[in-house]
Amino acid sequence: MVERLSEEERESIKKNWSSIKSCGNETKEIKIDDWTFGAFKMDTNIRLSFNKKGNKKKSIIISENAKLIKFKYQKENKLIEKEELIYQPSSIIHFVKFYQMEHPIYKIQKDKEILDISITEENVKDILNNPNITEIIDDRFLE
Repeated sequence: MVERLSEEERESIKKNWSSIKSCGNETKEIKIDDWTFGAFKMDTNIRLSFNKKGNKKKSIIISENAKLIKFKYQKENKLIEKEELIYQPSSIIHFVKFYQMEHPIYKIQKDKEILDISITEENVKDILNNPNITEIIDDRFLE
């Protein structure tokens, strides 16, 4: 899903996410700059339609648990941090591949210990649903 969006579309949705997610159970139309967003909550998802003035309208489904996550990785010996809005669990896998992360992990505290957990297709739903997980790190640059 996220792979169907342009960078400009992703940035606009991310920038306006707090307004979009407050739609409640009613259809809500938001006009910001040249963008029009239409949001409607359905069960545990939000149906979002959007378009930039003069362009064709697009529609996507976003989890109500969607959140911003920082992706930290190294490129050409520089640490890079990119913040992305994660729409669905599959968005995590998309961005891990998009940023060419070799060994993506997230950190979680269990009792008094902080654990590094590798990201797999089996645990991405847990990442999305846990509000305490806010960053994904390519640990190859931590060595």
